[in-house]
Amino acid sequence: MTILGNVVLAADEGTRLETDSLRWSRETERISGEGDVTIRRQDGVETGVGFEAASDLKEWSLRRVTTHLGTPNSSTASPAAIDSVSPLSGP
Repeated sequence: MTILGNVVLAADEGTRLETDSLRWSRETERISGEGDVTIRRQDGVETGVGFEAASDLKEWSLRRVTTHLGTPNSSTASPAAIDSVSPLSGP
C-alpha cells in the first residue's frame, strides 16, 4: 500500500514520523519512503531523505540524516549532519 501527501504516523509512546509519502508492507510490517522524512521524539528530532522503519516506529533507519538532540525546537538543540547511510533505532 502506498500513501501520498503530508503523511503523519504517530506511535503509542509519542514517536511521530512525518513524510510526503510512504509504502507499507503487510507481509513484513515495515514502512519505507524515498522522500523527506522527519522523526520527532521527546529527546530530539531527526530528519533525512529516505527511510525504512518498523510500522510501530520502535526502530528505523534514515539516509542523509540530520539529528537535533535536546528538546525539539529549543535553542539548546545541537545538529549533527551525516552524509552516509546511518542505521538508527528508537528507544
